[in-house]
Amino acid sequence: EAFVTASGTALQLYGPHSGTKLLKLEQQSPVYDVPETGWKNIPYLDATATLSDDGRKLFLHLLNLKEAETMNVQIRLLGRSVEPAGDLWQIASENFLSLNNFGVSPVKVQHQRLTGLSNSFTQQLPPHSATTLELTLK
Repeated sequence: EAFVTASGTALQLYGPHSGTKLLKLEQQSPVYDVPETGWKNIPYLDATATLSDDGRKLFLHLLNLKEAETMNVQIRLLGRSVEPAGDLWQIASENFLSLNNFGVSPVKVQHQRLTGLSNSFTQQLPPHSATTLELTLK
């Protein structure tokens, strides 16, 4: 028997849903501190953007690090236009400490088709989730 670990599930999310060209992006987010380590001003939102080799697919990778709160992220794309439909790929377990094990897989990649997209929209991120938006550029 075998099972995919939670970290292996992250590879299932990012492997097929990432581009090869890293893009510059700007983000603003609430922050938190970890006094035990001296870490300060850590953003609750971690975001990166990549572009496919052919320049037709944009991948927005969004992490909501808030363990119990949904985050509404305002996304604004500059330059090229986006097609009105896209795909959302997401890992969002009910409990952020969830683990996969033999016969139990609460940590899995979920897919949702998105419609009504434009160059400016708001995306809701569940608590402690990893989300990739796969958008087609015009």
